[in-house]
Amino acid sequence: MLAGWNTSQANQGGDDAVDSDGDELNRDVEVILAKGEDNNTIDFGFLKYGSVGDYVWNDLDADGIQDSGEKGIGGVTVGLYDDQGMLLKTTTTDTNGCYLFDSLMSGNYAVKIADSNFASGGVLAGWLASPANQGSNDKLDSDGNEITYKAAVTLAVGEDNITIDFGFFARGGGQGCTPGYWKQKQHFDSWVKYKPTDSFAAIFGVPYNLTLLQALEKGGGGKEALGRHAVAALLNAAANGVSYYYIEREIIAMVQQAWATGNYETPKNLLAAENERGCPLN
Repeated sequence: MLAGWNTSQANQGGDDAVDSDGDELNRDVEVILAKGEDNNTIDFGFLKYGSVGDYVWNDLDADGIQDSGEKGIGGVTVGLYDDQGMLLKTTTTDTNGCYLFDSLMSGNYAVKIADSNFASGGVLAGWLASPANQGSNDKLDSDGNEITYKAAVTLAVGEDNITIDFGFFARGGGQGCTPGYWKQKQHFDSWVKYKPTDSFAAIFGVPYNLTLLQALEKGGGGKEALGRHAVAALLNAAANGVSYYYIEREIIAMVQQAWATGNYETPKNLLAAENERGCPLN
C-alpha cells in the first residue's frame, strides 16, 4: 500500500501530538508506557516525492522536434531552481543526453541549461537553442526558452514529469545568397515561410512600410541598404539548403536595434558579409 512512498522527517515542530515519530530508515519508534498510560501521539507520516527530467539533444534540422536519428548530447550541465530563482541542484547529462532531478517536493521549479555550457570550450559553445513547444507531442518537443535556456515546471505531489527536453543545433555558416538573387522572380520558389508580398514592418517590427520584395528592390544606403540585406538574410536563414550564420530571431533583433539606435551601417555590413558567402541554390 505504501510502495513508492517515503517516510516523513521525525519530531518536527514543537507539538508531539501532530508530528511524525517514526524513524526515517526503519519506520519504527520505541514507546514506553507507564502503568495505565494511554499514548495516542505516535504518528507516522509518509509522502511521495516527484521528479523532473528527460533529455538534451542535437536537433539536426533545428525544428524543435526530436526526430529519428537525432542523438542526445552528453556532458551538459543542467540546473534546477526554485520559484525564487535559487539554484537547488545541478546535474550533468549522461552519454545519451538524459538527466534527472528526483526526490522533489510538490511546487514550482525551473530547469535551466547552465550558461557555462556555452562558454568557450563548453559542450554547447557555438550552439543555438531550438524553437520551443513545436508540434503537438510534449514528449518530443523542446521546452527551453530560446534566449534563457530555461523551462518552468510545476509538480503536483508525487508527480514525475519526464518531458522537459532541450534541443540545440550547431550554428551554420559559409553560405548565403544576395539580395539580387532573392528578388528575381525565377527564384521565388526558393522562398520558405515568407512571401514577396509580406509586410516588412509586420515581420521585423519596425516602421518601414514596404513589402519584402520592395525592400529587396529599393536602392540607396542607410536603412534602405539594411532593409535589402535584412530580407536576404531572413530568406537565407529560413531556406532549405543554405547553411547561414545567423538565425531568424537574431536577424530580426538586429534590425529592431538598428531602427532604435539609428545605426544601420554596422548590422548592414554584418549581414552583407554573410549574404555574399556564396549561394548554393539554383
